[in-house]
Formats: sequence, structure tokens, C-alpha cells
Amino acid sequence: MRRRLALVPVLAVALLTIAGCSAAAPETDDEVVVGTDELPVDSGDGTLHDCLLGTWNLDTARQAQQLQERFAENGAEITSTTIDGSVVLTVDDTIMSYNSGVTYTMQGTISGIDAVIEQWQVGVSEGRWTETDGVLGFAEWEPGVAVTNKVTLAGAETDLGVDFPEDYGSGAPTAVACSGAALELTPDGSPFTTYWVRQG
Repeated sequence: MRRRLALVPVLAVALLTIAGCSAAAPETDDEVVVGTDELPVDSGDGTLHDCLLGTWNLDTARQAQQLQERFAENGAEITSTTIDGSVVLTVDDTIMSYNSGVTYTMQGTISGIDAVIEQWQVGVSEGRWTETDGVLGFAEWEPGVAVTNKVTLAGAETDLGVDFPEDYGSGAPTAVACSGAALELTPDGSPFTTYWVRQG
């Protein structure tokens, strides 16, 4: 029993981190550092605003790779990370909409115990957006992505009691880099950069 209880902090941190893939932290006054300088702006009249407009699909393979690396950093022996489904980002002149329908599945052993971690992120979050000096700002953000977790240890489902703040998913300042076909977003305070491929 002690062995299982020792797993709770690692798994709880990991579950919150997964949700952080799509749900940004609440707004802060901290400086946002733009860490993606390899993507040039190359769209229409050359403005970043115009490059963002359109429909984008999340690169789930790169997201799964980042997630697995994050587990390793936290000492979790996850050997398989997959993401099924899709996330579509739609951007018009004033509104950005994030439509999620994905399932994260992680399998491995933690302290010798077989573990399967699943998380579902389903719903739509959207709000008004602006861009200033390579950083997105949001207003009137309406979080609508429901996050559900399931953890199975040694074949038995386990309730870790991981609670998400009510405002989890609020639009946070986000560093952005964009080319005609590729988009990178890094929310302030997130360990992840999401990579997107233009759909239209």
C-alpha cells in the first residue's frame, strides 16, 4: 500500500501537465519569452496577424513525444504515449476557437507497478485575441474543454483525487511563431510548445 501511495505525487503532476497541453494557465504579468525564432512570418502581406488566420490541426505525434519526455523528467517509467483524435484551432480576425476531441493514453511501469493513464479532453474553448510583438493576448475567454482522467494500477482503477482549478483553461499570454503552413504556440508558464499544420 505504501508503494502505491508513493506514486500519487508523480501521477498527479503528470495528469495536470497533460491538461496543460491544451489548457493554458491563468493570466499573469510575467514577461513572455518568445523561444521560437526558426519560423519566419510568411503569409499574405507579411504580417503575423494574417498568417494566423485560418484553420490549423494539432500535430499530435509531436505532442505525444513532448509528453513522454515530460514523464521521463518526472521519473515516471512510461514506455508508450499515444494521442487519438484531433484538435482543431480556428482563427478569424477577432475570435480564436480551440475544438478538442482527443484521448491521451500512456502505458508503462511505475516503481514496478503496471500503469495505464488515460485522459480525455473534449469540448470547445474560445475567446477574442490580439497579437503584439509575437505574443498573443486573450480577452473574454470561455473555457469549455472538459478534462477526464482514468488511472489503472496493476489492473485496478485508482482515484487520485486530482482536482482542476475552476478557471483552468483561461487564455494566457502565448508566444507565437507562424509560417504559411506551420504554427507554434507556447503559453506562458507551460512546459510545452504546440505545433500546428495548416488545414485551410
